[in-house]
Amino acid sequence: MVHCGHQCNRKEGVAWRKHNNKKQRLTAVECKEEVLYESFFHGDSTLRETQNIQLSEKITEPESALKCTQQIMKGPKVSIESIKHSDELIQLHTGLPSYQYFKWIYKEVDKASENMKYWHGNGSEKAKKYIETNQKKPGPSRVVSKENELLITLMKLRLNMMEEYLAYLFNVKQPTVSSILSTWIPLLSHELSGLIYWPEVEEIKLCYPDYFKRWPGIRALLDCFEIPTQKPSHVEANTQVFSSYKNRATTKFCLACTPGGSISFISPPAGGNMSDKEIVIACNLPQKFSPGDKCMVDKGFLIKGELLEYGVELIHPPFVHKGQPFTEEKNKLSKQIAHARIHIERVIGRLRDYKYLSSEIPVSQLDLIGPAAKVCCALTNLKSSVVGKS
Repeated sequence: MVHCGHQCNRKEGVAWRKHNNKKQRLTAVECKEEVLYESFFHGDSTLRETQNIQLSEKITEPESALKCTQQIMKGPKVSIESIKHSDELIQLHTGLPSYQYFKWIYKEVDKASENMKYWHGNGSEKAKKYIETNQKKPGPSRVVSKENELLITLMKLRLNMMEEYLAYLFNVKQPTVSSILSTWIPLLSHELSGLIYWPEVEEIKLCYPDYFKRWPGIRALLDCFEIPTQKPSHVEANTQVFSSYKNRATTKFCLACTPGGSISFISPPAGGNMSDKEIVIACNLPQKFSPGDKCMVDKGFLIKGELLEYGVELIHPPFVHKGQPFTEEKNKLSKQIAHARIHIERVIGRLRDYKYLSSEIPVSQLDLIGPAAKVCCALTNLKSSVVGKS
């Protein structure tokens, strides 16, 4: 660059430049450029050093950004601290309506979690030497807080993420995530089981929707749902879990809900080859009813005789008799029962919102499917009822 030898004068806030014996008025930007030009090329070392520093900062800016990105990648990408301020994010990750529900659940299990033993395979249930001698637990300190361990568990049930991806999100290793899930799911199943409650007759009357006024005294609605499972390699085991209805290996549960729409019972897991009647008898569900109660079911529950032993009336859609078409009265009754039974279908639909219960369960996790289903039922009962007022 060659200096043109111009002069810059400033009077009354106006800058002028004399060039080739002519005056030119400068704008504010041009005036600033003139000052920098004069100072830089005519001995203002302080300003020149400042320019050099700014230039070096521009050069190193990508490097600092890379270091900042690397630091961010080292930490967890998701945590309860980062999502607790948004009810939408809480619901997305956990299925709970808000952070207040998360806090309540953590409070309920906090005391029990203080003494829990993490599952690390066979032998994990044995008492540790440091516990018997009241010594401090050896090894490194906790990598993930208990609140975030609960979040990992709820995210697994709600979104059914791969353990490797959960490990990436929380900056831990996959065996750590596996140990957390194998420990927290049974713990939550035990501590939240009180939310699945078989109410008394008087309590049911307090919330008895108009849909069921035609059948007073209904204690429960029954239905079964199946969860797809990985096909076992053992032939006999595959026979026990193969469902002819789904035409694949499944795990089956019997579910009962009140007319008000809350889940009041869930059976232990059974093989997909068991019929609805066999599951009801195996879990001793008829014994929960009282004489004079009514139970509403679908056509597949052939348990009329078993319930009559306990004085319970079975309400189900009418069957076709000898191929004869339904009368107008039977058609009306069938529609009314279907209109009432739709509520237990909606309850099961809410359970399906937990993707863990609608995805294929590996054989290695079959021992967790029962506790996981119970946890999902308990969490579903925390939500508003699926049954309207009319």
